[in-house]
Order: sequence, then C-alpha cells, then structure tokens
Amino acid sequence: MLRGYSVLFDYGLPTDGSEPAPDDPDTNLVPRLVEKVGLPILHHALEHCWDPLDRAVTNRAATAVEEVLVYVEAGAPAVVEMVKAVEGRMEGSVAEMKVPAWPPPVLAACPFAARFAAQRFGQALRLIHNMGRLREVVSQPLLDRLVLGSLLPNQLLPHLRALTPSLHDAVPRTERLVCVLCDGKWVGTGSGSALPPSAEPRNSPRSPLSQLVAYVETLGRSVESRSRVEGQREECVVLARKLKRMLVQMEEMDKARGLAKVFGIKEAV
Repeated sequence: MLRGYSVLFDYGLPTDGSEPAPDDPDTNLVPRLVEKVGLPILHHALEHCWDPLDRAVTNRAATAVEEVLVYVEAGAPAVVEMVKAVEGRMEGSVAEMKVPAWPPPVLAACPFAARFAAQRFGQALRLIHNMGRLREVVSQPLLDRLVLGSLLPNQLLPHLRALTPSLHDAVPRTERLVCVLCDGKWVGTGSGSALPPSAEPRNSPRSPLSQLVAYVETLGRSVESRSRVEGQREECVVLARKLKRMLVQMEEMDKARGLAKVFGIKEAV
C-alpha cells in the first residue's frame, strides 16, 4: 500500500530532480485522486452508513476526514457538502436520543426499565464523546448547541435528577457525564466552547452547565444527610470524594473545598 502511494505521489516528477512544469496535470495526482475518487466515497459512507453512536467507526471516520483535508482545501465545495452531511447526521442522532427520567420506584418495579434507562444514558454519553471527536471538522457552535443546548438540559439532567434518591446510581452517572464533558473540552481547563447568542451565559443560574454544578451540590447535600445515619459515614465519604473531584474538574474550587471540609477530606484542591 505504501509503495503504491509512493508511486502515485512521484508519478510525473522529473527523474533528474528538477521542478515539474507548472501546467503538468500529473503534478498533483494524489490530491486530485483524493478529491475526485476518495472524497465522494467518504461522503456517501458518512451520510448513509456512519453510525454516530459507534465509537470505533466514528474514530475511523474522523481520521479519514482529517486525511482528506490534508489534500483538499476545507473550503472546497465537495468538502463543505460532506461536512454538512456529518452535521446533519449528528443533529438527527441528537433529535432521536431520548433518555428516560424515571424515578427509582418505577425502576425498582421493573428491572428491565432500569437496564433500559441506564443503556440510553450510556448511549447519550457515547454520542457526546463521538461528536467531540469530530470537533476539528464540524462547526463548534453546532456542537455546543447539540450538547450544551439540547442533550444536557433536555435529556441528561432530567434523568439524573430523577435518580437523586438513589445516590449509588446518581453519583457514578454524574461522574461519567462530567468526565465526558471534560474530555470533549466543554468544561474544565481548555474548554473553549462558545454558546449561541440566544443561549444563557455560562455563569447564569439557568445555563445547563450551572445547573449541572448545582445538581452536584444537591448530591453533596444528600450525601451529607445520609452520612448522619449510623453506619453510613464511611460509605458517604467515598461518594463525597467523587463529588469533590467533579467540582474540581468543573473548576468550582470554592465549592470543592467546602464539600471537602464538611467530610474532613484532606486531599489538596
């Protein structure tokens, strides 16, 4: 394969090492093949075959797009159309994603419901991760709108709030959400997302990220209340450590120190 690429890359170049003629159509043979042959195939695969929930396929798709952009200008009409197809698939996947917000009594009454809700929550996180993998390709404002403007406030936060009485479910799932948002640079150090003008500012109490921070604080108060029950203190300290780490990841240092003080956690913040 590498030998074939080398043959195509060197095809038409003078054997004496001199510069090729500027009007020689063979000079840019590889970029032309990528644009005329590879790009249409990739466009079709992304628009009709790519599953945005499949992590391995998404990684390969992102790598393929990045390789194409080495040879074809990002502003080329064919590339613009391919990116539009990717964005359309993302929007469709977010619109179809429904994460149940069933309270613990419902989940306890039907074990299948609990498994289904957990599965859909995991799928939503996987979708966020996969969309973040393509942040170098698609529009950042679109990613922010889909993640911070749709999935987080409309699907994930309601699901977590319904789980609040069940701390052993709520805390680990919230931890997974915060990690995915940090990995995608939506929160924490290096986060550069810019919400659309119509969205709430990040520091507004009504912004999705502020609501997530507030929810972590709510879990902290619930854990504190439970820690007063005889025999629950040690277990609650473990949960509190997780919540403190989440607050640190979201750069809420004062809140993290306050929680650490309540539970006597000596770790540095």
